[in-house]
Amino acid sequence: MSRAVMSHRPTRIKRSDEEHAVLISEEAFEEYLRLKREREAADLRELMAAAGRGEIEMTVYDSREAAYADLGLDGADQ
Repeated sequence: MSRAVMSHRPTRIKRSDEEHAVLISEEAFEEYLRLKREREAADLRELMAAAGRGEIEMTVYDSREAAYADLGLDGADQ
């Protein structure tokens, strides 16, 4: 834990051949989340621009239930 927090060095954790994880500091995790949100926002802006240019087709739903059904979600926890 000290290596991840104090030295800002990620630490790989391996339980078995199938189970792996990486321990990082909370500061590094917050930075990861910030960068992830920025990338997702940029991707969304590009998709919206492409739709505006007519390069992709947008699907319009009449209801939340129709959208959830199309996405394979039940919507019960929303």
